[in-house]
Amino acid sequence: MSEHQPVTAEELAEVARLDVTHCTGISAGWCPVHGDCVCPYDEDNGHDFTNEACPLHGTTSAHGDDEEDPPPIARSLILRLAHDLAERTAERDTAQASIRGLIEAMNEAQADRDALARHVERLIREAGDIRADERKRAKDEQDEAVSAAHQRAIDRVEQLEGDNAKLRRIVDDADRVKDENETLRRDLASTRAELKALHDVLSGAKKVST
Repeated sequence: MSEHQPVTAEELAEVARLDVTHCTGISAGWCPVHGDCVCPYDEDNGHDFTNEACPLHGTTSAHGDDEEDPPPIARSLILRLAHDLAERTAERDTAQASIRGLIEAMNEAQADRDALARHVERLIREAGDIRADERKRAKDEQDEAVSAAHQRAIDRVEQLEGDNAKLRRIVDDADRVKDENETLRRDLASTRAELKALHDVLSGAKKVST
């Protein structure tokens, strides 16, 4: 894990204060930037500037440095800010790449959803076509069955009419034969009477009138 410490607001405020506040002289006992001198007094009641921890005169203090160079805290903050900027830039790039990936995934999901919607619509249309075909087939079969039944009824009626016509012809023939038989019977009776009369004449039983 990196030991880098992010720059704090307090440190930025300190740098801002350095920008508007200037150090006092190297021999000062107080500085608006670094604070109070903590060096001990010498025999002349003056500071001997020997305290290593003094914020003004210690060996690590930047008090009184050349104003052309940024103080050590400023240099440190610039490096840390550059590090923070690089990290934030990397995080931004990573976030942008992640966002682009999410957008691509969303576009792919949208495309998949659109394709699925088209597939569902096609299935609905095909189901509707199948139902329409089934209804048409059932109707055609029903119409064919009705037509066949109607034709059978017509054929039966024609057959019955033919049978009735045959029966009428048979009855007519029977009536004609009956009439012919009656005529033959009358003719036969007349012929018999004539033969009897002729027999009587021939036998002398009856004289022929002149």
